[in-house]
Amino acid sequence: MAEEEKRTLTAADRKRVAAKQGWRCRKCGKPLPVRYHVDHIREFSKGGSDREANLQSPMP
Repeated sequence: MAEEEKRTLTAADRKRVAAKQGWRCRKCGKPLPVRYHVDHIREFSKGGSDREANLQSPMP
């Protein structure tokens, strides 16, 4: 897959990102809710990638 292609994150990908953060919001430090989402740190549309280092689980 080309680096600039966007891919769909799997449930395992999302879980890995949240676990890496200790199941806490990267911005405020509060525990993530049961239904959390994963977002790009640097927006994909602005050159960010789907690599794990560019993903975070903030509070909704």
